[in-house]
Amino acid sequence: MSGGGLRQRITHGLHVGEEWLFANPKIVLGLILAATLAWSLFLPKLRVYSDFADLLPQQHAYIKVSNRIKEGFGGANQIVMAIEVEQGTIFNDATLKLVHEATQGMDNLPSVNHNLVASLTHRTARKVYLSAEGNFMSEPYYDPLKGNRTAAEFERRRRTSLPTPPSTVFWSRPISRLR
Repeated sequence: MSGGGLRQRITHGLHVGEEWLFANPKIVLGLILAATLAWSLFLPKLRVYSDFADLLPQQHAYIKVSNRIKEGFGGANQIVMAIEVEQGTIFNDATLKLVHEATQGMDNLPSVNHNLVASLTHRTARKVYLSAEGNFMSEPYYDPLKGNRTAAEFERRRRTSLPTPPSTVFWSRPISRLR
């Protein structure tokens, strides 16, 4: 069979199909509706997984190292820095000034989300407490503008800045409904 004859048969079949489609619109729409309903039966079983880690080759050496780092430090796109003193604690003017300068250096890096910088001397690290009148008050753990501090002030700061788990309560309805 020649190529011209096959082409003519295919073209003729397409013309006949086109005429049938436009001659029977109710049947065509019924078939489309039936196919749609049939596929919709499978929708409850459809699951969309968007965990980026599942897309990575977990057996690759780089991914293994990244996973190990993530367990200890919280992810590959974070920087963890520690300043250690030889004797005593970090609660003295010289060390806290060094921590503040390092924090400012990190905070001034390009592409750093400034509200996610966690440091004892960062502007977002604050001691929050209630006043005698019941108002929320806050003060920074470290004020770089304040001069030399006393040993009692450092001891008080050390006690109040020890890590504690964050405890935030979100009220989603008025308090009168919670009773």
